[in-house]
Amino acid sequence: MTAWAVLLIGVMVVGSPPAAAQSPAPSFEWLVGCWRMERGATVIDEHWGDMRGGLMLGTSRTLRSGRATGHEFSRITTGPSGTTFDAMPSGQSPASFPAVVIAPDSVMFANPAHDFPKFIAYRRISADSLHARVGADGRTIDFRYARVQCIGSGAR
Repeated sequence: MTAWAVLLIGVMVVGSPPAAAQSPAPSFEWLVGCWRMERGATVIDEHWGDMRGGLMLGTSRTLRSGRATGHEFSRITTGPSGTTFDAMPSGQSPASFPAVVIAPDSVMFANPAHDFPKFIAYRRISADSLHARVGADGRTIDFRYARVQCIGSGAR
């Protein structure tokens, strides 16, 4: 069974408050840093700061042929009511996705009421490799990131 299958099964069996909400606050240390995916003329850079005070901030920028075509501001929050991923993509309304599965090297957030995506998942492959997946209704999009040096941000 693949790691993604385990995460999806976790989403399907969650009924009441997610088990992730009842465990100690996660640090998501493995997500911290600067990540890049290159696919043809498209480059996506994603940067995540560390979790402090129950808040982790992220940004992403998409370039196509060197021209910025999109961006997103994200935050992961942890607190007594659980862990949530809030996405604020360019040109779209903000959306919240509660955590449904949190593991030492992966996390899945889901919002069945959202149009697309209904879930957002991150999984560490290695110290320098990250796999993200978003999807809904049988359609998924994969993002395979490599760690890159952060320039001008002070992050690792």
